[in-house]
Amino acid sequence: MKLFNHNRKKPSQSQELWPPRFMGDWASREKPHLPIPSQFVDSTWDETEKTRVITHMKQGKATHHLRGFDWCRFRCGFTAPITYHSDGYYLWQEDFLHYIEQHDVKPPQDFIDHVLQNKGISLQRIDRIIHFEGNMIPIDYTWWQRQKGSNLANKTSFLTAFDAEDIPFKLVEGHDTPSLFEKSDGHVQVISQGTLSSVMGKRSFVLATENIGQKIQDCCQGITLVPVQIFRKSTNETWDDFVKIMGIASFELHQMHTLDQEGFNIWKYQGDLYVSKSLKAELEKLNIEDWAFEKEL
Repeated sequence: MKLFNHNRKKPSQSQELWPPRFMGDWASREKPHLPIPSQFVDSTWDETEKTRVITHMKQGKATHHLRGFDWCRFRCGFTAPITYHSDGYYLWQEDFLHYIEQHDVKPPQDFIDHVLQNKGISLQRIDRIIHFEGNMIPIDYTWWQRQKGSNLANKTSFLTAFDAEDIPFKLVEGHDTPSLFEKSDGHVQVISQGTLSSVMGKRSFVLATENIGQKIQDCCQGITLVPVQIFRKSTNETWDDFVKIMGIASFELHQMHTLDQEGFNIWKYQGDLYVSKSLKAELEKLNIEDWAFEKEL
């Protein structure tokens, strides 16, 4: 039996490119095996060719939206939601365009050649990517992991959003904290199993026991406390010694390393609660055992 026809004409790269190739996620502390963006910087890249690549990528269609945000490895302050775009043959994180336009990052030559072949956008292949039937999105990640830039001596990008000493303190509530639901009358209902923590901040509202709330208000400008009743309908339990902490501002990733120096003592980022070094020291004096502080983002 003839298994392979060696005389068969080989299809072009773009025709046979399935699964599509991924690109645009960069090395970090959690993913050190990925390419380093500074090694792809090329300020001499032909402007006409660069414009064609940018135009092509902007014509790509969104295929998947992932949880969370990504930050610029050059620490310029840019952050963006993690969204995949595609032309049907390649997929890239949407913020890849930021690196090209703002930091002179040049994509791999295979992709540039693909764009210059004028293959355009394949809506049929994009639809196949979006509606692929299976447990895994059909994407070739290994191609991107093998890419090397031509500027290997450039070390101006970073693996972490902050230096270690600048990472803020995240307040972590008890692991057994139940889910809560704020009702229209201001009461808060416990809707799952678990034990209430002294501080519960991983949600759209922040609750704390009265003594902790008072400590936070004493240390932070613009904070107000509103008494709140928490109840669990299934067991007829009620708690009247909690307050809702109002006035906690939310900030973006690129702002967080300066908030402590600017006098902010408590803030939120992506639903998590962060505190300054000074507020952390005051809260630790209360010797509360059902919470902890972590230096991470």
